[in-house]
Amino acid sequence: MKMTKEIFIQRVLLNTKGKVKLDFSKPDTVFRFVLDNMLEFDDEVVYLYNNHKDIFTPSDVANLININNLGWDILKDHDKEWVNDVAQHLVHLYKFKSKALRDLIDQFHIDLSAGDGAIFAMTCKYGTCESVKMLVEEYGQDVNCRNGIPILFACKFNGLHIIKYLIDHGANVSSKRATIQKVLTMRNKNDKMIVKASKEERLWLQEFLASYQEKKEQ
Repeated sequence: MKMTKEIFIQRVLLNTKGKVKLDFSKPDTVFRFVLDNMLEFDDEVVYLYNNHKDIFTPSDVANLININNLGWDILKDHDKEWVNDVAQHLVHLYKFKSKALRDLIDQFHIDLSAGDGAIFAMTCKYGTCESVKMLVEEYGQDVNCRNGIPILFACKFNGLHIIKYLIDHGANVSSKRATIQKVLTMRNKNDKMIVKASKEERLWLQEFLASYQEKKEQ
């Protein structure tokens, strides 16, 4: 059955079962409710996208691709700057491995310099080490973009292999060494991602923290 405005309203009412009071005289409010609760809707969200693309934010489209499995082709509906914003959210949602990230970048000509390297920063926060390496070694990404945010993101949220890789490849930690040392010291105590790191990586971390302490005492 083809989705129409009337069917859309009926399905939204059925899904909410009267638990949420929606004013259908204010469609934008109803549309936002549906998008914010995308997991509870399916055809309704696709209907909105097909008929009201203008209400979708980059985050909405990323969630639409992730939840409804529509594929990346819908990105062709938008301009390059907008697609770059969607790509940042996709990096978060998919925690891309290098092949998938490469496909996204090459297929849609993603501008990795947009937002002063925002996609790289998100990859350091959520992605794999292989993806980080690919962006640096194949696409020439500057590890010190966004005023050092990538190394901070990696230290706060990701594994030692990424942290070590960034530092080994020139990440500037001098201006943020105190913050990095504090974060890594805290994570070293009980963070599963750090505790389960390889022996070599944990040894590297101990030496890195010790070197900071030595400089601090000099």
